[in-house]
Amino acid sequence: MENTQSKSQTPLYEDVARQIIEMIDNGTLPVGSRAPSVRSLAVQLKVSVSTVVAAYRLLEDQGRLQPRPQSGFYVRALRRENVEEPLMSRPPETASAVTVGDLRLLLLTEFGQPGIIGLGASNGAVSDWSIKAVHSLMSSISRSQPLLSASYPPPAGMATLRRQVARWYIRAGCKLSPDDIVITCGALEAIHLCLRAVTQPGDAVALESPTYWGILQTVEMLGLKALEIPTHPRTGPSLDALEVVFSQKLVKAIVLIPSAHNPLGSIMPEENRRQLVAMVRKADIPLIEDEIYADLVFEPPRPRSCRSFDEGPSSQSHVMVCGGVSKTVAPSLRIGWCIPGKWVKEVTRMKAWLNIAAPTLPQLALAQFMDEGGYDRHLRKVTSIYRRQVERMSELIAEHFPRDTRITRPQGGFLLWVELPEIMDSVTLHDRAIQKGVSICPGVVFSATGKYRNCIRINCGLLWTPEVERAIPTLGKLIAELIEAHQNAATEPGYDATQC
Repeated sequence: MENTQSKSQTPLYEDVARQIIEMIDNGTLPVGSRAPSVRSLAVQLKVSVSTVVAAYRLLEDQGRLQPRPQSGFYVRALRRENVEEPLMSRPPETASAVTVGDLRLLLLTEFGQPGIIGLGASNGAVSDWSIKAVHSLMSSISRSQPLLSASYPPPAGMATLRRQVARWYIRAGCKLSPDDIVITCGALEAIHLCLRAVTQPGDAVALESPTYWGILQTVEMLGLKALEIPTHPRTGPSLDALEVVFSQKLVKAIVLIPSAHNPLGSIMPEENRRQLVAMVRKADIPLIEDEIYADLVFEPPRPRSCRSFDEGPSSQSHVMVCGGVSKTVAPSLRIGWCIPGKWVKEVTRMKAWLNIAAPTLPQLALAQFMDEGGYDRHLRKVTSIYRRQVERMSELIAEHFPRDTRITRPQGGFLLWVELPEIMDSVTLHDRAIQKGVSICPGVVFSATGKYRNCIRINCGLLWTPEVERAIPTLGKLIAELIEAHQNAATEPGYDATQC
């Protein structure tokens, strides 16, 4: 190293930094991995500790490494400087019916097909350790308590799980009783029950734009209308727009995903949550808060639930919280919950009439998993994995997609929202991609009005394999071919740009 410095006349720390960059670029140090410790690298390269520190600081300034307190330096994704975030959305200002259910059903069918890379799905890779632990608990419980595990639970759910959920929500700033909680068959059923409790067919509900297509489908099933709210990809819905909606009494309820939003990955600032709760209380409008991704935020602490800002007795709360473990442990467990506030009796009654109760055995196993600390350990592990994979996927998209592509910067979860050039039709891209064995989620399913046709949602939570990594260059090539086809068509006689 000393000889290299004398010949090149470059500072020694720059040579060390260059070697680190080479290891990053050739895949020896992948995005999200921990760089060698300062002392170990100093020994390996036969340089001083101060030289390695200077090299790491240079790479930090260049955006190649990210320091983490008491942990070391980690490799960051290198995005192109011209890859920007999407802007605040601008949906129509009137409520509309939701009528794109057929495409969503097709997507659900594709996600589970063997041989398809499910980049359009919204499920993370199931951890072998966590699901084996839960299955082991179910097996043990079914042997030790066969009659209990095979019987109907109360409509509100098993008391053991409701206690664990109440304890867990202390982290979200909520003081809950087990009696405040209703266990459901997934978080989407919780949203369905909450909407049924506070609306009638024909009513309008306020939603973020874009928003999770499952919420839109629920709105459609209940015969409701959707009023889309302008939404920022980092901070969530516009409070100014909601103030107008509330003052004009345009909606009967509002459904939001404040933490690690699907599909944007945004996290609503704490002060915005406080203001929003004050607004819904003043307008006497229920807020249905979807917290399904809240436990997967990248930077601790976990965000406070909007519910935590609704002071007073739980029986008078205007905030109805919905959550579950489909995105954190495994979707097959089909365990969710809702905290319906002042509508708890109505939601419990509807749950009983709908399907009596959620399955007993998974409830008992999940309660024990949480009680023994398994859920907490699992979350710390998978959140770190998802963060690295989001960064890696962002890097691949920046490399292989058109230069004017916009990409969100998720603050949690495992989803990316990608805005392609305006001439792109994501439904056509979906049709082409599925022929190549890659499933994507077209942007139109995230809007009641068919917006976002040039956008797609990408799942970064799959088990990372060479096939998953190759899927992005495949999509990039398809996008380039479609853009070229549009450009060639534009030179043909009779070309109509409105048909693109």
